[in-house]
Amino acid sequence: MATGSRSLEPSYHEFKNTLLFNSYRTVDLADLDRWFGQRPDAYLVTDKVTDFKSLTEGFFHADRLIVEVFSSDDFRLALRHGIKYPMLSLRSALANDGEAKVLELLRTVPVKFVAVASKVIRRHRDLLRDMRRNHTCVYVFTSSDPDYLKTNIGQTVYGAYTDSWDLSIGTCTTRTCDTY
Repeated sequence: MATGSRSLEPSYHEFKNTLLFNSYRTVDLADLDRWFGQRPDAYLVTDKVTDFKSLTEGFFHADRLIVEVFSSDDFRLALRHGIKYPMLSLRSALANDGEAKVLELLRTVPVKFVAVASKVIRRHRDLLRDMRRNHTCVYVFTSSDPDYLKTNIGQTVYGAYTDSWDLSIGTCTTRTCDTY
């Protein structure tokens, strides 16, 4: 395993004292909170979180927390637990809820952030344009292809989750998502 642990669930002591991939120090929620306290311009974007209550009780920078959610119900649940910026995963929400329920959410609740897979942008181009007009910040994942990113950032999407893209290659001219 990446932690060097033989257990799927290492103890807290093992988690905190083992380097991931023999290089990276692990951090817990208290470490993240301290780090964010020193960097007022940073945002935490996360997914795979279902325990919204624990997250908001241990992280005191909720105004800079973006949590990817995978259904309309989880979007509303995240809001009820104090997540100011749930990020709706479009493909997952469509698969989990169906198009009618997702469109109802988008019509009735201000959805600031949406994540969309790079492979499905063409299929949902009109919907993404409508979201952009409604000041929804759409992020594409995962692409490291400079041509793809240059073509789509600032046009179809606001930004991207990427593994290795040189930010000096292109720029985004939209200011939609800079108004928190």
